[in-house]
Order: sequence, then C-alpha cells, then structure tokens
Amino acid sequence: MSCGQVENRGIDPQFFNFLCERWSVPVHKALAVDLAYLGEGKAGMRMKATHEYSTVRGRLHGGIMSTVLDTAMGWALLSQGYNPMTTDMYMNYLATVFEDTELAADAQVVHLGNRTAVAEAAMRDDQGRLVATSRATFAIKKIKPRSES
Repeated sequence: MSCGQVENRGIDPQFFNFLCERWSVPVHKALAVDLAYLGEGKAGMRMKATHEYSTVRGRLHGGIMSTVLDTAMGWALLSQGYNPMTTDMYMNYLATVFEDTELAADAQVVHLGNRTAVAEAAMRDDQGRLVATSRATFAIKKIKPRSES
C-alpha cells in the first residue's frame, strides 16, 4: 500500500510510513478495499460494492461488510501502536446495500487496556445512510518497529 493514497490525520509521519509499508494486507487488494485515512485511534476505509461480492439478488454479502468493519477497527488500533487480534465482534446490519454502491467505514478505539481493547465502527453508503455498525474486542500486543526488534 502506498502512503500517498492514505490521509495522515495527526500520526507521527515516521510511524505512519512504517504502518503503510509494513501492514499492507493482501485481503484489501482482493476485496478492492482502500485505507482512506489514519488518525490517533481512528481509521477510515472505502470500498465499492461490486458484483463479485453480491448475493443472488444483487445485495452485498454481510460477511464482506463485517470484514471491512473489522479491518477498519484493526487499523484504528494499529494507529495507536498495537497489533490487534479480534476475539469477539458484534454486527448490526441496518440497511441493504446493493451492487455499485460506494461505502465508507469509519472506526475508533473506545477503550485501550493492557491486554485488550474495544473499538467501534460504522459503515455508510454514498447517500450518507448508516448501513451497518460493529463493536469488537481485541487482544493487543505493542508493535515494535524493526529498529527496536
């Protein structure tokens, strides 16, 4: 992933570049999901609901929505220097999403403990309509940049 495509919303530039270079996730490319921004404890992702990820009736599969929200929450934790591993996740599917809809997922960390963290995320369509929300608990481990390893 190129840092030039991601907006830095207040993270140390060196750490921001480290995250962009080190945490390029193959599933993002496969799902055509883009990291839009990173801030301290916040992250945004964007995607277009395409035919490849739809059900028979042209609706975006809920598992894709869940994956995007989980990933956005994970990036919010990465932005604070923690490698997250999802241990529990709750989804609310609030509206149907059809093919060719642009989606935006925004996540934020709401609790950061010593071993676990909690984050929340919301997904909106290109009309600003709230289509899904999520809350998850993560096991966390502090990231050590290569120079500290």
